[in-house]
Amino acid sequence: MGTTGRIIRSETKRINRFITLSDASRTIYRENGFQDVPIDVVPNMLDPSFKIPESGTDSNSYQLLFVGSLIREKGVKYLIESLSHLSSDISLRVVGTGDQRQSLESLANRLEVNSRVDFTGQIPYEQLRQYYTDADLFVHPGIWPEPFGRTLLEAMQAGLPVVATNLGGPAEIVQQDELLCPPRNAKKLAETISLARNRSGDGVQNQAYVYNRYSPETVIDEICDVYQLAMDGW
Repeated sequence: MGTTGRIIRSETKRINRFITLSDASRTIYRENGFQDVPIDVVPNMLDPSFKIPESGTDSNSYQLLFVGSLIREKGVKYLIESLSHLSSDISLRVVGTGDQRQSLESLANRLEVNSRVDFTGQIPYEQLRQYYTDADLFVHPGIWPEPFGRTLLEAMQAGLPVVATNLGGPAEIVQQDELLCPPRNAKKLAETISLARNRSGDGVQNQAYVYNRYSPETVIDEICDVYQLAMDGW
């Protein structure tokens, strides 16, 4: 454990319990000096006010959706590269801003898939809801173990199937193991996207699951349970 870790560890000796968002995050804490303190996993809750329009915009293509910051860790590079391995009727909408946007646009041009990629930039929240409705599949191609993945919850609320890399919190949110793929591998990502396209029922399953597992009532109860355990051990 480095100097920063030792300082943090010394300042947290009075803490009875930690809460983290995923098993992956708990593992990272354990690997960095927190072996002897209880760590409880309580995820983020969904936003019950996030309502999705009932009808989408007609499109002749099968539309993939990514929502997030355009930074290296999000792995959008591999998602754009995956289009080269997918049929030409598959398009991608990229929602978000970040320092990688220009290089990602250049990549799409070099691979000659730019006509199939829509970089929207930052958009109003209301418009984002419509984009979830318009999409056929949500893709999270991250290359680092994010603690959680809030956009996955939104996509699942919208009834979308979700493909993600097998890393961190997002891998714990996705319930279909077949729709998880290794990071930094555009070809495997394309294969998983094709698999998702040829399946049915995943979106409906996702919607039912997310409203049960990540509802405010469920998550608040779990937080209260952790607080009670902390008080009991004080």
